[in-house]
Amino acid sequence: MNDITLKIEGPKITAEKFKKAIDAFLDIITSVGKQVAQGDDSLRWVISVESGSTLIHAHPESKAGNPYFETRASTAIVEGIRLLDSDPDEEPPNFTERAMERVKDLASVQDRRGEFVKAVTISLNGTKAHISTKTAAAVDHLLGIERTEVGSVTGQLRSITDFGGVYFYVWDLPSEHRIRCDISEDLLPTAMAAFRKRVAAYGLIHYDRKERPKRITVEEIHAFKTENLPTVKDVIGLFSKDG
Repeated sequence: MNDITLKIEGPKITAEKFKKAIDAFLDIITSVGKQVAQGDDSLRWVISVESGSTLIHAHPESKAGNPYFETRASTAIVEGIRLLDSDPDEEPPNFTERAMERVKDLASVQDRRGEFVKAVTISLNGTKAHISTKTAAAVDHLLGIERTEVGSVTGQLRSITDFGGVYFYVWDLPSEHRIRCDISEDLLPTAMAAFRKRVAAYGLIHYDRKERPKRITVEEIHAFKTENLPTVKDVIGLFSKDG
C-alpha cells in the first residue's frame, strides 16, 4: 500500500488549526510528488477521510500507471520528514524549499501545552514521521540566512500582504522557489500594478547557506511584458547605477 496518513491528535482541534494542517499536508505531498515523477508522467493524490476521526489518507496515482513513482513519492515524504529529525544538516531528497516551509507550518499547528493539538504525524505502512518543534528547527537551520549582497531577483509577483510588514513574494514557478520581498509603503502601488506579472526586484538580497536568495529589501521594481521576458543582460541593465 502506498497510502500515506496524516494524523492530528488533541483534545480541542479548532477548525483553523485543522484547515492549516490539511493545507500544509496537501502542499507537501503535491510538491514532493512533482519532484519524484519524471518525463511525461505526473502524480495525483486521491484524498479520503476516515469516518469519525482526524485521519486523512492520501493515495498517489500515476498518470502513466507507473507503481514505481507512486511508491517512491509516498516513501520520499515520510523518510524525508524523518531525516529532518535525525540529521538536520541533510536536506531531504525531493523536498523543495516550499515543501520544507510547509513541514514547518504543519509543526506550528501544535501548541506547547497540548491544549488544542498535542501531536501531528505522517505515516506509511506503520512507519511514522513525527512532526514537532525539532522538525521546525531543522527546517530553519537548512534555510537559514548566511550572507547578504546587493542585486536583483526575478520571478512572478504573488501574495502581496501588509500583515507583519508590507511585502510580496516573487516565485520561480518551475522550481517552486519563492523569495520574500520587503517593500516600503511608497512602493506598494507599483507592486499592486505588477501583481501576477513577471518582475525584477532590486535591493539587498539575503542568501541561505546553499546560496539561494531567501529575502530581499526592495529599492526598485520593474515589471516585464509577457511577450518580452528578461535576459540576464536585461536585468543587469535595468538597475545599472552608471546609466
